[in-house]
Amino acid sequence: YILIISITFFINVFIAVDTNLIFSNWIFCLASYIFVFMMVYLLEFRLRNINRVGDFLWYFYCSWFAIFSILFFVSLGVDSVFGLPLRTYMLFTPLVENLHHTAPLFATLPFIGFYFFRERGRLIQKIIALLSIAMFILMAFESGSFKAVVGMAFGVIAIIFHAIFILTSSLKIRKISFFVSILLFSVVVTVFYFDEIYGFLLNLFNENDLHGGRAYIYMEALDKIYNSPILGYGPGAHIYDSSLDVFRDAHQTVLTVWLQGGLAALLLLLMFMFFLIKRSMINAYLFGAVCSLSIYILGGDILRRAPIWIMIITIVWLADSYRLSLKKVKQYDC
Repeated sequence: YILIISITFFINVFIAVDTNLIFSNWIFCLASYIFVFMMVYLLEFRLRNINRVGDFLWYFYCSWFAIFSILFFVSLGVDSVFGLPLRTYMLFTPLVENLHHTAPLFATLPFIGFYFFRERGRLIQKIIALLSIAMFILMAFESGSFKAVVGMAFGVIAIIFHAIFILTSSLKIRKISFFVSILLFSVVVTVFYFDEIYGFLLNLFNENDLHGGRAYIYMEALDKIYNSPILGYGPGAHIYDSSLDVFRDAHQTVLTVWLQGGLAALLLLLMFMFFLIKRSMINAYLFGAVCSLSIYILGGDILRRAPIWIMIITIVWLADSYRLSLKKVKQYDC
C-alpha cells in the first residue's frame, strides 16, 4: 500500500492531476504509515522466531489486560496521569484524547478473551480470561463509543452464524442455511425496523459529528474520488475545508484508501479483508473479533492506528496457532 500511494503521489506531481498537493501533508502521512509498518513488522518478526506462539500471545494479552485495568481503576480517582488523560468528559480514554483510539481495542479484546478461555488449560488462566472479558466489556461501555457497543453486538451475531455454519455436517446445507439465514434476517429486520436502521447507520458514520461535518467530509471525498477513481492522489489529506482553509482526512478507511491509492489500493484492501475473514473463520471467537473490528473499518479510519494493526496481527497468529493445534490433534487421533 505504501508503494502504491507513493507512486500515485509522484504521478500526480508530474502530470498535475491535483494541483493542491501539500508536501508537508503527504510527508507526515507517509511517515505515519512507515512507522505503523515497522511496528507491525517487528511484532511479526518476533512471532516468527518464537516456538510457542500461543503462550507468548497469552502473556501479551494479559499485559494488555493488566495495563488497561490499572489505568481504569486509577481513572476512577483522577482524570489524568503524568499529563496524559485517563478520562475525557467522564469517558474512559486511557492516555489519549480521542476515544476512537482505544475503543476498538475494548470492542475486540473480549472475543480474544473468550478464545483464551476455551484454549487455555489451567484453571487460573480461565479465571483471568473471564475477568479480562468482563473488564474489557466494561471499558467499552465506559468509553462511550457507540461503534464499540455495535462492534461487540456484531461480533456476537457473527459467532452465532459461525456456529450454524460449522455445526451443520453437509457443506451444501451449511452454505444454503448460512446465506438464507442472513437474507431472511436482513429482510425481516429491514421491514420492521427501517427507521431504526436508518438512524443506526446515521449514528454509526456520524458519531460525535458536529452539525453534519462528517457527512460533508464523506460527500467531498466521494466527489474527489469521482475526479480520479483509478489513480488516486497519494498520501495525505485531500479534502479542502474552505471555512478553515485546511485539508482534512476522509475519516473512513475505504474512502481514505480509494482517495490515496485509487482502484489498485481499493482492490488491495478488499483482498486483505477477504484474507482476514477467511483466516479467522477457523475459530468462532476470532471470527467474532474480526467482525467486531470491521465496524471501525467501515465507520472510521484505522490506517494510522498502530494498536489496531497489532490487534489484527494477534488475531491472524492466533488463528494460525489454532489451525496448527487442530492438525496435531488429527495426527494424534490417526
